[in-house]
Amino acid sequence: MLGARCTRIVVHPTNQAIVYLASESGVHKSMDGGNSWTMLQAGHASDLVMAHDHPNILYARLLNDGLYKTIDGGATWQQITSPVDGFRGDRSLYDPLPDRQ
Repeated sequence: MLGARCTRIVVHPTNQAIVYLASESGVHKSMDGGNSWTMLQAGHASDLVMAHDHPNILYARLLNDGLYKTIDGGATWQQITSPVDGFRGDRSLYDPLPDRQ
């Protein structure tokens, strides 16, 4: 199917048919619960997080390429070159939203 090891799976909070997958080959999206997949961003995706209250906003860490952000559910991605609060500089990502207590 995807041909690479999965590093993170993220499920849309209100529509469980929408699934995002980070893998060694990139970031992928399924609109049918995982039956079929579309490549959104190529590259070794080491992590992927979704904004809790804005599920079309996702951040992907691509090894040797940096941090990327989408605000449209993965249709387009922008590389983030300046520091972002809440993110680590290594292979994994923190949650992009502050802790709510």
